[in-house]
Amino acid sequence: MLLVCLLMAPPSQELEPPANPGRFTNSVDQEHVGRFLPDSLAGLTKLLPSLVRREAIFVGEAAAIPARIKIRELNDNQLPDSNDIKFADGWAKPPISLEAIAAVVKRWRRED
Repeated sequence: MLLVCLLMAPPSQELEPPANPGRFTNSVDQEHVGRFLPDSLAGLTKLLPSLVRREAIFVGEAAAIPARIKIRELNDNQLPDSNDIKFADGWAKPPISLEAIAAVVKRWRRED
C-alpha cells in the first residue's frame, strides 16, 4: 500500500516562515518525495509548488486515481488530545537541569 499525503504547515505555526510561504519549491525536497512515488506518478512532483496551505496530493491503494485534496481546518475541540510539546516552545525554553533529567531516568528505571 502506498499513501503519500503532503501537507503544508498551518498558518499558526510559530517557526520562522520560509522565503516562499506555503510553497514546496525546493528541488531537493521534491526529489525526496518523488522517490516515494511509483515511476508512473513521478510527474506529480511538478504539482507540489502549486499546493496552497492545507492542500495535499492523495495517492495510493485507497485512491482510485491521484487526487489533489483540501484538508479541512479543525476546531480546537476536534484536534487530537495529546501531550506533545509544541516544537517551537520546547526550543525557546531554557535547557532542562541535570537533576530533572536524573529524575526522569529514575522514573524510567522505576527506582523511585
